Amino acid sequence: TMKLSTFALLLPPLLATPAAGQACIGSNPDTCGCDAVKQNDYRGDISTTEQGYTCMNWESQSPHSHSRTVANYPDKGLGNHNYCRNPDGEPRAWCYTTDPNKRWSLCDVPSCTPPSTTSPTSPPTPSPTPQPTPSTPPPTPSPTNPTKACEGSDPDTCGCDVVKQNDYRGDISTTEDGYTCMNWESQSPHSHSRTAANYPDKGLGNHSYCRNPDGEPRA
Repeated sequence: TMKLSTFALLLPPLLATPAAGQACIGSNPDTCGCDAVKQNDYRGDISTTEQGYTCMNWESQSPHSHSRTVANYPDKGLGNHNYCRNPDGEPRAWCYTTDPNKRWSLCDVPSCTPPSTTSPTSPPTPSPTPQPTPSTPPPTPSPTNPTKACEGSDPDTCGCDVVKQNDYRGDISTTEDGYTCMNWESQSPHSHSRTAANYPDKGLGNHSYCRNPDGEPRA
């Protein structure tokens, strides 16, 4: 009996692991969001933003047309409701608003704080076996007009409807409602993830010109 008891005391405690459906240890998708995944696991019913705006139903396209739909972002918690979600990598859960003058805003969803755990030292990962380098394929021929998305378009002055104007590279910097555009490299007054690092080759950068990096109806 003494030997069995001593042996039991020497066994290390089992490491806690996230339960099925949870993004991190201690999270509860019905009430809070996990910081490690920017709250994209949140499935609760908060439907107002941190600034007090009422959220717009995700299946609606009014007053703001958008591409954040169930079809485009499956398994992200979108649907016929107006609850705060984060389908596309914003800093945390957010929503479009019902105010025509406020397109979207972040929500005040509580953050889940997992309990601190001490992980054992992991053994070194063995180096992968080098694989033979494949032969270089022949170069792909370039299109006749590599900078144009469709016949007759001129990216410096207009955008091609076929690609929802994502080819536009002109210098228009006001919206159709008369608002002045914010610099793409700024995070104030609106924090966002539409950066040159996240959307390369989409014409973003240190400027405030109209662009369409993410599939909106137009620039």
